[in-house]
Amino acid sequence: MKGCRSYTVTELQKIIDYKNGKYTNRDKCLILLGIATGLRISELLSLTVEDVSNNGNINKNIYLKKSNVKNKIEGYSLSIPEYARDIIYDYLTDRENATPNEPLFLSRKGDKAITRIQAYRIINDVSSKLGIEGKIGTHTLRKTFARRVYELTKGNYFKCQKALRHKSLNSTVSYISIEEEELQKEIANMELF
Repeated sequence: MKGCRSYTVTELQKIIDYKNGKYTNRDKCLILLGIATGLRISELLSLTVEDVSNNGNINKNIYLKKSNVKNKIEGYSLSIPEYARDIIYDYLTDRENATPNEPLFLSRKGDKAITRIQAYRIINDVSSKLGIEGKIGTHTLRKTFARRVYELTKGNYFKCQKALRHKSLNSTVSYISIEEEELQKEIANMELF
């Protein structure tokens, strides 16, 4: 996680808009579902087809089993935003013969999910092809989610902490990168009272 940055709004738009084959629907689904849900990469890669789809219909929620959650304390459910459901649908349309127990992010080499290393390569390859520079990694997805929640909640760290399922607020703060330029702009506009 250390050093990885989040995607900007402009970069996110590039990822959403690009449709001309620079990357596959699987790759797009991996990136955008990660950003839409804030799942850890291990949680994302543990998803099966039936976790997101029921007889061709995309679920509105994902339930993560206790065995697939960090620290394995308890499972939980989270909503899938509508735009992410559309992306999942497009991806699963490509996999019309997928069985419910298959990994959602199926490796091309067999019947297992892609690895964390392959997910890292996909994210970096897509970013590179779209001209997105800087330190990008699997945590970029979760950091982007954290940043978007922070912005949408008008800087509420506690809501971000809850959305990320962190025990410590310090962990949450480390995910939300505040750029120096942004900070200086806010200080310049600060009023005394």
